[in-house]
Amino acid sequence: MARVKALIDEVSADWHPSRWFTTSTFWFPFVISLITIAAAVTYRPLFNIITGEDRLGENLQVVGWIVALVFCVLIGKNPAFPKSTRALFGVLAVGIFFVIGEEISWGQRIFGFQTPAELVEQNRQGESNLHNIYGVQDVFSWLMFVIGAYGVGSSLYAMKRFGSYASWSPLAKTLAPHPILISYFLLMFVWRFYRNLFEPPESLYFGVSEFGETTELVLSTAFALLGWKRFSMRESELHQPALTTGDSAG
Repeated sequence: MARVKALIDEVSADWHPSRWFTTSTFWFPFVISLITIAAAVTYRPLFNIITGEDRLGENLQVVGWIVALVFCVLIGKNPAFPKSTRALFGVLAVGIFFVIGEEISWGQRIFGFQTPAELVEQNRQGESNLHNIYGVQDVFSWLMFVIGAYGVGSSLYAMKRFGSYASWSPLAKTLAPHPILISYFLLMFVWRFYRNLFEPPESLYFGVSEFGETTELVLSTAFALLGWKRFSMRESELHQPALTTGDSAG
């Protein structure tokens, strides 16, 4: 237990003054994953509520992405941040806006319009989105894998190079998530690695496949927290030099 506590303290440093909030942030991906797995094994109705189409998991994903989008826009518009940081979060905002559009099928679930005929047969769920189109779906699956790998790798690299989060360069804090979020990206990385390369046993296929909703919920939460953390540092940015090549984590 001492080693676990030391690990938690190391990755949680400089996250938030509240011990409760810090502890909750660290354990969230583990707790929600265990709840989902336990529900799949012991109580399928709860599992369906968590992972089902347009149910709790998907709705919370959209909330997480919207929160992330708001912080990205706030960072992009705030002159306290260097232009490079504002530009990077501006690009991220565009990407997150696209993700939100895909999650709600570009308003189809809100306004109730019909899926274009040319998409009905090509889309796995018959919806007005791209990520469920046969073939294109594989591209999105690997993109999620890359995002997970990048989140883990960039944060570990920054920790190795700069040490504690407080010592990271401004650019490193922009390009890499806080260490406390490593497990959020690791969950997506591991799950996508397995799903992209291996076929689960037939008896477990439904549960393993639908667990993806939980990994996506955790990822959207990670981006919301990432945006919040970077925005919360806006006052300190006023006293930081502009980002230069020398600030690069590479």
